[in-house]
Amino acid sequence: ARRRRLQANEVCDIMPAGSGLCGALSDTVLLVQASQAVSTSHDALTTMMMSLVDQYSFSLDTAGNAQPYSPRLAILTYSTSVTIVHALSADGASLRIAINSRPSSGGQTCLSCGLEAAYNTLNDGQRSGARKQIIVMLASQQNVQGTTEAAIDYATDTVRPGGIDITTMHFASDVA
Repeated sequence: ARRRRLQANEVCDIMPAGSGLCGALSDTVLLVQASQAVSTSHDALTTMMMSLVDQYSFSLDTAGNAQPYSPRLAILTYSTSVTIVHALSADGASLRIAINSRPSSGGQTCLSCGLEAAYNTLNDGQRSGARKQIIVMLASQQNVQGTTEAAIDYATDTVRPGGIDITTMHFASDVA
């Protein structure tokens, strides 16, 4: 079978019907690599992240509060440490501002640090009945605090059994 790379605006299209990704009652963490390996890809990553946010059907009431059935999205970046760019929210405009103002890339790559923070974000802000998911945008392997295998072990031993779906989007680190 032939594989092709998906564009960021196609992520919601490939999910099974009723999966909740980009739809009602889902809580998602967008976990984005921000290490030195992606320093030349900041603008391309911004475009990809905006495209993902645009796929969500956020629903706010007249006072600007999230409707109880609205999907929520958080944005975290990871390098040697993790930065919470935006907490779980259904405010698309606020998420877009956070994407545009996130810090530049730098440091090494600790994917397991990011997965742990994403896992905690979803469990700390848990809503009854909400589908929990992490979308990981990565370009390189873990090179600090263990290996990529350690991150995979954490995902398979802790995150997945915790009821959280994981989707990965690999991008070339030399994209400018």
